[in-house]
Amino acid sequence: MTKKIILGILILISIIFVTLTVGCGNDNDGMGASEKKYYDKVVQDLHSEDYKAAKYDVISLVDAKSQKGKDMYYIATAIIDYNEKHYVSAKNSVNRLSEDALNGEFADKIREINNVDPVLVQQDQERIDKLKAAKEAKDAEVNRKLKALADEVEAENKEKEAHSIHIGDSKNTVIQKWGNPMRVNRTQTANGVSEQLVYGNQYVYIDDGIVTAIQN
Repeated sequence: MTKKIILGILILISIIFVTLTVGCGNDNDGMGASEKKYYDKVVQDLHSEDYKAAKYDVISLVDAKSQKGKDMYYIATAIIDYNEKHYVSAKNSVNRLSEDALNGEFADKIREINNVDPVLVQQDQERIDKLKAAKEAKDAEVNRKLKALADEVEAENKEKEAHSIHIGDSKNTVIQKWGNPMRVNRTQTANGVSEQLVYGNQYVYIDDGIVTAIQN
């Protein structure tokens, strides 16, 4: 087989592959197989007025890549919200539709949503505002309690630190924090005087005026 024949066969195969790929893409309007499956399911839910199923199935289109998939997501959410009397959300979803979707198979329902009584929309907005205010008040109360708890813990830690002594503190610091010891045991060594300050069942060891050990 000559090189020209082989090259011709390869070109023909490429043309067939591209044609099939483009053709499949056009059939699905840019949707992948999985997206197309959920698109068809949501359309079926809406036509049968099974809004409970639509509410569940439309979640699968939230990240739709194609314009038709995105439009169907907003159509479904608009219709679901409208039937639940969430008119503000329904109109917001309609406002995100493409021109093709506005005039598509659900055009009558979209017009119904667009023509909803403004009084109902205002009442729904007031409902949303009340829910938002209630949430903000609840969040503020939770934050207030958390801050109060944090302040209490910080105060306890400061109080604890104010009465804590550490290796390296001076003898004067120990007495300032714990007061005069119940008893002082002194030991003379070649390196100087070591002291044991007795505070009940706690012992503080001092060498050259510096805390070197603490025994509880």
